[in-house]
Formats: sequence, structure tokens, C-alpha cells
Amino acid sequence: MSRKSETWRYSRGRPGETVAVEERVPGSNVHLRWVDPDWSGQGSRYKRESLGYTVRRADGSLSEDRVLDATKACDDKYWTLKRTAEFVEPTLSHTRELTLRWLVNQHDRQYAARHCRRSTRKMYRRTGKALVNFFGAERNPRDLMAQDLQGYLDAREKGAIDAHGRSRRHPEYNGAPCGPRGRAKDLAYVRALYRWAMAQRDAAGRPVIVVDPTVTMELPRKHKSKVRQPVATHERYEILRVKAEEHEMEVRWEGSREATRSYVADVLDIVRGTGRRISEVCAIEQKDVHLEEDAIHWPGDKNKTGNETTVAINRTARQGAKRALERAKELAPFSPWLFPAPGDPREHVTKDLVSGWLRKVEEDAAEDLRKAGLPATHDGSLWHAYRRLWATERKHLPLKDVAAAGGWESTEALLRCYTQVDEETIENVVNTGAAA
Repeated sequence: MSRKSETWRYSRGRPGETVAVEERVPGSNVHLRWVDPDWSGQGSRYKRESLGYTVRRADGSLSEDRVLDATKACDDKYWTLKRTAEFVEPTLSHTRELTLRWLVNQHDRQYAARHCRRSTRKMYRRTGKALVNFFGAERNPRDLMAQDLQGYLDAREKGAIDAHGRSRRHPEYNGAPCGPRGRAKDLAYVRALYRWAMAQRDAAGRPVIVVDPTVTMELPRKHKSKVRQPVATHERYEILRVKAEEHEMEVRWEGSREATRSYVADVLDIVRGTGRRISEVCAIEQKDVHLEEDAIHWPGDKNKTGNETTVAINRTARQGAKRALERAKELAPFSPWLFPAPGDPREHVTKDLVSGWLRKVEEDAAEDLRKAGLPATHDGSLWHAYRRLWATERKHLPLKDVAAAGGWESTEALLRCYTQVDEETIENVVNTGAAA
């Protein structure tokens, strides 16, 4: 495993209130950086203050005394800002006139930065930028009506504007007709933006936004005949499982970087053996893996249904769980998670990260998949294709038992979206009976 030089950094506080002390380049003077509460959306959104010294010795190694001084300075600055209420959320009356750009920026800073996952916040930022480009930065959001927002969605559907709100005449236009799923995400953001603004108050205590123009609008939906529900095959799992062993991740703990085998092979085993959602598998804690009983405990607060269960596991899932448990105790014995995040062992790995790993594995295995007559990718599905495979393989078993083992709240969803038709079963149906 290799170690790479990197800039030193320490931070304190939750998103939106973070104070960090960091090097710009290894060996440079460290400086404090924190969010500017009066940021208007233009220029840098951070304030900086140099501490005037470096945390490294002459040979480039970190000095423990200087690191301690820098982290103390960061903590002191954080609590100073807390005490002086500089981090108190500003009211939405700090501008002379409410503008769309200002409202989008305030929603990003006050809400999305604190309550949304990184991928959701990224999508919110992109959609907010598109709205500002389409309607104009100085447009008053109170003046936007349902027909105006429908015009934006229609332009997205026709490809008249791209995902950033740029028209075809823009030199950086990179668009195409947008499907119902993309338009539904855009409308969901607008709805979240207005409902958040309706809960805010101006200096007089009145709601900043009184009417939500999205109330009468319906989310665009796919036609039922166009819904894709691909199912993986066991042969595909075996091919990807071989390539997954070669996939690496970069662990960034305690100021160092180390390249090591990623978790994707073990995650693939557990998903294949349990049929569970990828978000549940990512959030497994070490204490919930009971190898001596061949079972995994699934807490209610970590799954979609809220049901707390302990379910037996088969040989495939046990193999993945055992290897992951041994690996977690070796890499991060202080972490409670079966799959500690490569960037912070105090958190578990995210489903977005492991999904990116699986896509990379699919790219590496593209030639092997082609030789086996399998698609290089499952359009519109990654981990859920294996959940459907798990359900389809067990459709001859009692539905309630399959739903309980796989974490479905009702057999209706299991039948409608997961249990798929296959040729072998159809042939058995046709050949069953006296007339066969």
C-alpha cells in the first residue's frame, strides 16, 4: 500500500457552520477558513485568516506541537463565532428586494448544506442555477406562477434548454430532450424551495413566500409500458464478482492516503445473498453480524419499512459478511460499521460511492459480459437488478416469507415491481396438467 503526500486539514462544525484550518499546499502557512454568513451569492463564500506558521518540520513531516496549536486555534475560532452568534441563520429580509438568485443561495446554505446528502445538494444546486438562468437572477420568486414553471419544464422536455438552463444559442449548451424522471426532479426541487421559503419569516414576522405555485402541478411520470425493471442473472454476478476483487479504493484516514481493495466484492456478496436494499447493506454495523448464528440483524431505523428483524443468511452472504468483518477490524477497529467510509471511518460508506464502484467494475468486465451474451450495463438499474433476481428466484415460495426475508413491507410491491416473469417458469406452467 502506498502513502501519498497531501495537504493537512482539520475542521470543526456541521455543514454550513464549518471552521477549517488547512494548508493550501504542503509546507505553506496554515490558515483558518469559515463560511461568510453575509455571502450574497457572488465572489468567495468563505472568509480566511492566516495563522502565520506552518505545521511541518524542515524535512516535510508534521510537527505534533504545531498541529496541536493549529487545531486549538480552529476550535477557538469555532466557539468564538458560536458565542458571537455569527452562525445564527440570517432572516430572509437582509435584501432590499427578494430575488430568485438570493432565495436559491439561501436555501442552499441554510437548508441543503445542513440537511441534504451531497448528491442531493449537488442536484439542488444544478437545478437552482438552471432556474436562475431561465427566469433571470433578479426575478422576484413571488411573481412566478404555475404556468411559468410549466414553461420551464416544457423547455426541458423539448431540449430547448439544458440541465443548467442554457438555451441552444449559448456557446456552452449541452442539452437533449429531458425525460419525465429528470423533469420530476426539477419540479421536486422547486417545490422544496418554495415550501422552505414559506416557513421563513421576514423582519415583520410575515412569511417570505405566501403561495406555493407548484401545488396544482403534478410530477411528470413515465408511461407504465416504458418503466424499466431489469433483472440480473447469476452468471452476471459471477463475472462481476471476479472483477470486483481487483477493484481498489483510496482510504484517507489520519492525514494519509492508502490504496487498498475496495468493499465492492463483499457488498455484492451480501446483496446477492440477502436481496436487501443497498442502503441497508451499507449501514450494517459490526455488532449486527452474527456469524455464529448465520444471521444478520436489520435495525428498523436503517431500512425503508422501519421493521426490525433478524434474518438467517445463506453461504454467499455469510462469505461476504465474514470477509467484511475481518477487514473492518483490521482497517478501522474503532469504527462501529461493517463498511467504514474511506474518507471518515466514523461514518459508513454511502450507496452513491459503492454504486460508482459497481459501475467501474461493469466497465472493466464489459468484454467478459459481451462474450457471455450479457449487456454491459443494466439501463436504469444497478443494485436493484440483484434484488429483483433474488425475489424472482424465490417466487415459488410463500410470498409473506419472501417479503419478510427480503425486507418488503407488503407482498403487493414484491409482486408488482420485483418478481419478474421468466421463460423457465412459463414453460413449466404450460407443461403442467393432464393435457400436457
